[in-house]
Amino acid sequence: MSSLSTAQRKFMKVLLTTWMCLRGKATFRNLSCYSQLNEKTYARWFRRPFDFVEFNRLCLADLLAQRTRLIAVMDCSFSEKSGRHTYGLDKFYNSTHYRAQKGLEISTLAFVDVEYATAYSFSTRQTPPPEHPDETRVDGYLQHLREDRHALSITWSPTAITAKRSLLMGSWTSVFIRSASFATTPTYAISTRVHKNPGAVAGSTTARCNLTT
Repeated sequence: MSSLSTAQRKFMKVLLTTWMCLRGKATFRNLSCYSQLNEKTYARWFRRPFDFVEFNRLCLADLLAQRTRLIAVMDCSFSEKSGRHTYGLDKFYNSTHYRAQKGLEISTLAFVDVEYATAYSFSTRQTPPPEHPDETRVDGYLQHLREDRHALSITWSPTAITAKRSLLMGSWTSVFIRSASFATTPTYAISTRVHKNPGAVAGSTTARCNLTT
């Protein structure tokens, strides 16, 4: 990552090393207790942007280049959270209890090695609240996919990405799947899961589409 300054490189080395041995919550005060940096130093550097998606892509590049069967997936995870003023707090589907619950949600993009049944996450974002009345959470997932699609060039160069909302029905669990065969023009599919009721999950439906901007 040539865009990083020498000072930011040094800070990121300290931060990533500290995260590995950190116990408890990742607050600025707790980070300062496990490193030689002051909590105000952490606060200043956290105000500056850092491309974690590109960082993860570069870390995975050599490993995934050796794999022959990869798919790219998106999956959403529920996180319990109490309170009233937390950003993004809403009711989300909790697959553990098969019902919608109050809390937070994150969407994660990952590469999955089909042969080794191993996922490599490269982008995670919190599900934001809708900005307009006609927006749905699917719009937020698609925005996440559009903004971080450049990381998919780790194994191939995909065409631009857009998906029609009509192809995404119900509560989805994964999206943007690449076919296992290596063709000149990659094939994609959008996979959704339709939940008829909180206690039962219907089969997975798949629809092919052309991905354009």
